[in-house]
Amino acid sequence: MIYPSDIYMLIRTAPRSPNTFANTVKSALQCPCEITVIAEPGCRIRANQAVEVRESPKKQGAFENFKRAASVALSSDYNYFLICEDDVEFSKDAVQKAAELVNELPNRFGCASLYLSNHCAKQIDVLSTPGWVKHDLGWNWWGSVALLFSRLSLSVLLGHDTFKNHRSNRHVDAVVMRSFNELKMNTYTHVPSLVQHTGIISSIKPGLIHSHRSKGYNYEN
Repeated sequence: MIYPSDIYMLIRTAPRSPNTFANTVKSALQCPCEITVIAEPGCRIRANQAVEVRESPKKQGAFENFKRAASVALSSDYNYFLICEDDVEFSKDAVQKAAELVNELPNRFGCASLYLSNHCAKQIDVLSTPGWVKHDLGWNWWGSVALLFSRLSLSVLLGHDTFKNHRSNRHVDAVVMRSFNELKMNTYTHVPSLVQHTGIISSIKPGLIHSHRSKGYNYEN
């Protein structure tokens, strides 16, 4: 039996304006998880004894930052990992729902997104399938906001050619989902979204304003 406290949370952060990191940590601390922050240089992070911070010595970009978070996860004693971005608000039962999926999932589990954007909700049968839903959107998936992995699935992902050969610092979300599609490992999301995407301005594409399409589908705190 897996409990919410058996899931290790890693929050990836980079300098952004407006800064959403503090509110993300505040929300994350309501979850019964150990939390480590993987930070790019220049982040404004207040000391918090409840959160470990690992700052990169040089700027890496989003994709390399995700790979570093994955490496830190696999070096831990945990077997399940929730890798999140720094602009997230968690519903009160988000990690509980994640643990429930882990306890019920099929053997070929790839990853599960606690985030479901309004954009992707239009491509999934959200009316007849509340709860955890298997999807195969692959490259068309939006959002690496909060992704759940097992030790096995994360290890397999890091060794997969599509993931290893990706050279852009963007598209973490699409590359992850496409890789698991190719590996024939199931990918899931939750209806409604268990987290809210709180970012207003993209940290990857400066000047890009997130629209209603990037908000969590029917999210309720």
